[in-house]
Amino acid sequence: MTSAAATAPRVLVTRSRETAGRLSTLLAQRGLHPLEVPTLEVVPLPVPALPGILSGRRYDLLLLTSANGARCLGDAIRAQGRSPQELPVDGVAAVGPVTASAAQEEGWTVRVVARNPVAEGLVTALLDHGVSGRRLLFARARHVREGMVATLRAIGATVRELPVYATGPPEASRARLRSLVDAPPALITAASSRTITHLLDLLPPDARERWRTIPVASIGPITSRTARDLGFRHVVEAPTASMEALAETCAEMAARSA
Repeated sequence: MTSAAATAPRVLVTRSRETAGRLSTLLAQRGLHPLEVPTLEVVPLPVPALPGILSGRRYDLLLLTSANGARCLGDAIRAQGRSPQELPVDGVAAVGPVTASAAQEEGWTVRVVARNPVAEGLVTALLDHGVSGRRLLFARARHVREGMVATLRAIGATVRELPVYATGPPEASRARLRSLVDAPPALITAASSRTITHLLDLLPPDARERWRTIPVASIGPITSRTARDLGFRHVVEAPTASMEALAETCAEMAARSA
């Protein structure tokens, strides 16, 4: 570690191990020291409905609200001895550019990308695109907020939900967080509600109140509300829901506290 890195403000990166790298790079570029301790891990689910979907009617759009959904669905199709390009969909509606890129890596054509990369932004993009009367396949996590599907069904879309992965707190991070209890980071990043919720779950109970005083940089309003509901006292929200904006928010917070 260089002397500059040793003295740089330390920022806890709580994203899953598969997705933490980009945020860590952006933080380091801004003179911050990222500490990668994933508080969320992605667990692929069995998809028993997949053979019927692969041999069934076509869907107008595949809905993806995360890159994890794209990768896990692609892996599930390959496990059937098939190619992801055999999925009977005419295109993909993605929550943002990172998810769109993951869909393209699976060989799918992206037709809709939300300008605001959150579920509500994808709903807006789909309303603009026009999905009344369309058949939509939603590859999602096991637990999601129900608002998006309810809205799409209310305007006349047929939505089939396909859980392809689950998320949970990785037990391996518990010991790592225990080692940081008495040398906590200067900032905590929260790229989703689940990352900040699982952080508290993984911390030793007697450390949780102290860690609630650490400033949190949040990616969006729902995550900010979750952090505040959990008792974090200082939550600053990035102006847009992107890794670049989250990293810049961290840099600004660190500069103000210097």
